Amino acid sequence: MEDNEKLYRQKAEAKLREITAKIEELKAKSEQVSADARLELNNQIERIKSDKAHLESRLAEMKNSGKEALGDLKAGADRAIADLKIAIDKAVDRFM
Repeated sequence: MEDNEKLYRQKAEAKLREITAKIEELKAKSEQVSADARLELNNQIERIKSDKAHLESRLAEMKNSGKEALGDLKAGADRAIADLKIAIDKAVDRFM
């Protein structure tokens, strides 16, 4: 793996750790809200976790892909990271 690829993976993995921390914050918050809000928040958390798992899968593909597929995988991973950030920010704004 080239240095640029390795650096990209490290940055993406750091963002995943941030996302995981935010998910944990949202889980903790779900215990403090009303039952209706808890249901909505838990649904959002599950969607975020599913998207995060998909991103982790893409990153694993990147590690094992050839150079020709790397650009497409990076673009997809970047979009997934951006989408996850938006989903988390919306949940944080709504519930925290």
